[in-house]
Amino acid sequence: MSNYEKINPDLDKDHEQLIEKLQNIYIHLQQHFLVEENMFNKGLKKIPQNHSGGDTKELQTNIWNEHKKEHEELLNNFKKISRSLLEHINTTDSSHFHWTKD
Repeated sequence: MSNYEKINPDLDKDHEQLIEKLQNIYIHLQQHFLVEENMFNKGLKKIPQNHSGGDTKELQTNIWNEHKKEHEELLNNFKKISRSLLEHINTTDSSHFHWTKD
């Protein structure tokens, strides 16, 4: 799994579960965003050329690119959360709970 300083079995187990849950959410978000992208592309083919939002090429480049940018920002936020958690474990927890090491 992830590299972090081991402190004691109880904290290590909790830390591992937290890290695993964050990783699972990240993976699920990636999969969900692929579902949305596939759905958007399929729907885009069904939009008539005279759609009120403009031609399909404009919709594809403008709307989807903005939507995809939000996906990327969300994924980056999860990466930041994961890095922050590891940093917290390796610095704060390890120094505040070093006395609990077995």
